[in-house]
Amino acid sequence: MFYTDKSVVYPYGACWRNNKPQLTGDNFPSDVNVPLLPNPQLEEDAKISQYLAPSRETVSLESRGLNTTTWTMDLLMKGARPTEPDAYLCAAYPVTVDEAFIYKFEALADASTAHHIIVNGCDGEAYSDEPFWTCPAICKGYKSTILFAWAKNAPPTVFPRDVGLRIGQRSPIKTIVLQVHYGKSFPGDSLVSSIFFTNIVAFYGNKLRQSLHSG
Repeated sequence: MFYTDKSVVYPYGACWRNNKPQLTGDNFPSDVNVPLLPNPQLEEDAKISQYLAPSRETVSLESRGLNTTTWTMDLLMKGARPTEPDAYLCAAYPVTVDEAFIYKFEALADASTAHHIIVNGCDGEAYSDEPFWTCPAICKGYKSTILFAWAKNAPPTVFPRDVGLRIGQRSPIKTIVLQVHYGKSFPGDSLVSSIFFTNIVAFYGNKLRQSLHSG
């Protein structure tokens, strides 16, 4: 979701891969930070569209006969501090297990700080190995896939029973990249130094090579 300055002919500039979007916070809707009212039908429709996305692999855990264990992968912005409004920052997390299945996404963030959050997947390495970098670049020479999106203090997303989103070194999702759109800059003396997107809860059916818990 982008709110652009209408006076700019092409808001992404001459080359969108090398220029940050020319965005403005002045023309955001007045209720941009107000959470949406619960809408069960809308939530159900959104889930269906996620499961049927062609570039993501959603499988039945029961059909694979997995001896499942639950673990949580925390994604942090690692001290990112946007110095100007409408900053888009990314951070990468390699998935070191051979195979796992996400069944829950939960954002620990606030709409007054983060306008929206997107979780992307890469079939390879992330665009940068820095703690965080300026988007829109997501993957290094690989196609990116949107796994999840959050905005307006949305509640956690939980997949149906025995269904999971496949990630890991034997899957098309080998690296997870967290993208955060900060609607406002952080003051120099602000105690808020990071946005947390946490609790990606998953099952795995083989032994972890190393812990995925980051903090």
